[in-house]
Amino acid sequence: MQNVFFVPSFTDGELSKKDLKEECQKEKWLPIMTVETPHGKIVPIFKDSISCLKFIKRNAPPNQVVLQVKMDIKDLKKFKDKGIEPEWHEFPKLYKNREGHSIKIDIIETDFTLKYF
Repeated sequence: MQNVFFVPSFTDGELSKKDLKEECQKEKWLPIMTVETPHGKIVPIFKDSISCLKFIKRNAPPNQVVLQVKMDIKDLKKFKDKGIEPEWHEFPKLYKNREGHSIKIDIIETDFTLKYF
C-alpha cells in the first residue's frame, strides 16, 4: 500500500477558493466528497491525481469549486473513525446517477495540500 493518496472534494457552493485557503487550510478541516451507498458511506481514494480529477469531473455537481486533496496514509483512520469506509478506486467510477447512491460532503479534520481545478 502506498503512503500518499488523493481524495476528491467540492464545496457545494458554500466556500470559495479563498475560503478554502484562509479558513479550511488554516483551521485544518476540509469538505471531502463521499458516496452514500446501500451498504454504507465510502470515500473514494486514488493513487494518482489524474484518476481523482476524472472522478471529480464525473460526479461533482456543476459550477462548484472542486479540488483534489493529497493525503497521507495516517488519514485513513480519520475516515474510519467517522464511519466512512475508504475505498481504493483504480478508475473514475460514475456514482451520481447510480440508483441507491448519492454524492455527499463530509468534513475531515486534517492537515492537507490543496490542488484546484
